[in-house]
Amino acid sequence: MKRLILLIPSLVGLVAAIISIVDTSGDSSVCDINSYISCTRVALSSYSRFMGISLSMWATAYFILTTTLCTIYIAGRSSLALKILWGLSISALPIIAILIYIETMIIKSLCIYCTAMHASIAVSAYISTVEIMKIRSL
Repeated sequence: MKRLILLIPSLVGLVAAIISIVDTSGDSSVCDINSYISCTRVALSSYSRFMGISLSMWATAYFILTTTLCTIYIAGRSSLALKILWGLSISALPIIAILIYIETMIIKSLCIYCTAMHASIAVSAYISTVEIMKIRSL
């Protein structure tokens, strides 16, 4: 039951990624609060795509993968799933730092959905690290 907490950040990130795709596909977004907090401004920037694919689509794929890994681990099928989840989450932390820098310093706007995804990955990295430490101490 305690393992279920590992699934929460992945699900929150997945929901934020999907909403980001749907909400920022038009001219304005629900999260366009002002000129600084504007998902549309971030989504329409030249930095919002990687290899021709929107970062929200990449994030959706990432969170589907992490949700699957969490489910496999929670079901007791494989501690390898936890190790892969940990590796993905830790590897994503520098990318998050770069994306936050781009949002705040270059685009000069914050995306609420992006922030939710960034936080989800950071929390997932923390929780998976704690879970791995528990396994190693057994």
